[in-house]
Amino acid sequence: MKTRIRAPHEQAASMSGFSVGLVSPATYNQSTGRPNQGPSVLLMPLTWPSVTAFLNQGLEQDRYQYQIFDDITDRDLHSLAHLDAVMFTAYTGHIYRAFELARQLRALAPSRQRFILGGIHATSIVFETIRAYLYTQLGKNPEIAAQLPDPTESRVVPLHRLLHRFGQYLGEGVQTEMLADPYAFFCKLGGREKIEELFANQPLPGQDYAREFFQLHEEFDVVFAGLLDGQAPSAESLQDCLIEAIESSQVPRKTILSLGFGKVDQVPRPNWKLCLGERSQKLFASPVSTAQSGRRTPSLSYETGRGCQHACDFCSVVNFFGPLAYKNTSLVYEDLRSAIVELGAYEFFFVDDNLNGSVKRFQQLCEALLPLRKEFPQFGWAAQLTFEHVAGHRDLMRLAAQAGMNSCYLGLEGVDTAAFEVVNKGHNTRDTVREGLRILKEEGIVAFCNVIMGLPTDDHNFPTAMLQGLKELDVPAIVPFTCSVLPGTALFNQLYASNDEDLREIMADGWKYNNSFDVVKGTRTLSKEQFLLVKREFVKRYSEYGRLLDISASYYKCLPWNVRLQDWIHWVGDFIQVVAFNQMVSDSLLREHHYMACGPHTIHPPTFFGLIRDSAWRRERGLGYLRAILLTLLTWLLPFIRGPVDKAARQNGIDLSWTRV
Repeated sequence: MKTRIRAPHEQAASMSGFSVGLVSPATYNQSTGRPNQGPSVLLMPLTWPSVTAFLNQGLEQDRYQYQIFDDITDRDLHSLAHLDAVMFTAYTGHIYRAFELARQLRALAPSRQRFILGGIHATSIVFETIRAYLYTQLGKNPEIAAQLPDPTESRVVPLHRLLHRFGQYLGEGVQTEMLADPYAFFCKLGGREKIEELFANQPLPGQDYAREFFQLHEEFDVVFAGLLDGQAPSAESLQDCLIEAIESSQVPRKTILSLGFGKVDQVPRPNWKLCLGERSQKLFASPVSTAQSGRRTPSLSYETGRGCQHACDFCSVVNFFGPLAYKNTSLVYEDLRSAIVELGAYEFFFVDDNLNGSVKRFQQLCEALLPLRKEFPQFGWAAQLTFEHVAGHRDLMRLAAQAGMNSCYLGLEGVDTAAFEVVNKGHNTRDTVREGLRILKEEGIVAFCNVIMGLPTDDHNFPTAMLQGLKELDVPAIVPFTCSVLPGTALFNQLYASNDEDLREIMADGWKYNNSFDVVKGTRTLSKEQFLLVKREFVKRYSEYGRLLDISASYYKCLPWNVRLQDWIHWVGDFIQVVAFNQMVSDSLLREHHYMACGPHTIHPPTFFGLIRDSAWRRERGLGYLRAILLTLLTWLLPFIRGPVDKAARQNGIDLSWTRV
């Protein structure tokens, strides 16, 4: 569904007269063989607000006239064909669709149209091709080769660190030329066939990376690899390189490369105004922000820092972002306050992969946000945390709750020690997880635990073991992913070195279903076909009403008789989150076989209120049974008051679905 994005305050004029399409390709659904209906719209994505702000170079008006596309239809393709340039951003799971759309547009668009690809997948392919060249050249010297890190070890050394340590052995001229434009450099060496031949017979998958590296440049005029936080190796800034790619009709195919990691303070402030026009109608609205601002307003993504101190085998964060790096807390405060005052956005999601990776900095951030919470009581935020710095830090979690934190996402991955250790996540232990979840529950912060299905140790007993473990640990809600393989990670290198058949098929299929939801690889004891059946059994048992009720009842809070109606959401907010999230996840898994991949999520009122009613009957005592009776009467009345309920829900940005698919 195409969304026309107007400039701030609805002014349509752009600074340069150029029109740019911003495309976020969908993932493919293995069960249907078709693209999903657009990416997740649970919250405002960070990519386009950041990129458009980056291109503006500080201009108050937007430099270009933008159109944002999620789900691409035939009509959208023809609309895209008339734009001056089209920019794609893609994770690994989206790259197949990006290639497909680029080929279709090539057939429709005039020759002057430019195609630009960025995102973590393109970055990883470019970086790993350079890494393969580095290993190939340095490997010719046995003395230097002995110093090179083993690429199959758990902590894959980030490319910029590798170049800093060994780049001098390549020769300054060679390194400078390679980083100025890797595509031109590899073409000068002889092109695709020569590079594949050069990368043969080494433990790194250099040949496969080189093949895709050149494929990227066959479909896209410019491949942007890196982060918007540094300067290009040449005298030109990254902004100038991208602006030239958009505005010049004679741009040669090139790679724009940035290796300036860790400079998170240099990232421009997100251009939220641009993307909060009609675009916001397609996003999952935040009830608090919508009610307070008077218009449909989603949660806004914000980056306070990046990097991680760990190196889990399946994760690419440390390979690209390196160690922890943070924005100044005063800058964070100013950005968030500006969004509240100017946009009426009160809810935020901090996209940092490990917000509490540094306990000291996390405390500083919470202290900086306390005045904001005091000034705007409706201000709230969610973040990604690590269990090791939640357990044993009750006072810090209480401070976070006071500063507005109402939920968090944690990497649980599995429920036993073997699952933790097999992916190099030994810092998670059952005791640490159990204590962390208990602290969060007592402080009123909902913990959404990322769970990976299909880890090497998973077998036929996975559904029983996982459900039992979730119950023993008192996990309130899970974010279910399926084990995928990301280029440039230790897991990828390990599977490649062992000549894993599933990995070969994943790459040969163009990463089509490698999207963290579909089953693309087996485990140590199960083929991927066998594990697919195991996963379906888990989804079926996970979604049973009785199991959902057990979790909901565990978080039920009895309302005091004297509580004001307008305060009830603050009193039972965590309970409502648990009920709604579990119901949405189970419905999405049952209907679409995916989570967070198929468009807006909805609440099914009969199930939602039924869980609240039955939780009350389990937990209420004495006079509290009157509340359970009132809730029962409410569920009986629902069919007769659907109109007012729908209207109230829409006013608060909530989507309701009265029938199941």
